[in-house]
Amino acid sequence: LQQQSMAISTRGMVKLKLQKVVIALKTIATENYGYCKQCDEGIPFKRLEIQPEAQLCLACQSKTDQR
Repeated sequence: LQQQSMAISTRGMVKLKLQKVVIALKTIATENYGYCKQCDEGIPFKRLEIQPEAQLCLACQSKTDQR
């Protein structure tokens, strides 16, 4: 039962990551990729290298996480 619960949780996380990747690919097409959705500043390349689906810069992500 615990393994089944973990599998469901993992599946949900993978689906969410896939949705974020699809959104990132769409923003490439509109030339908005790499810019924060909240402050419109550029997202550092190192962050995008680690998390290519990132939609927020670290400052805005931190603010969002604190809420």
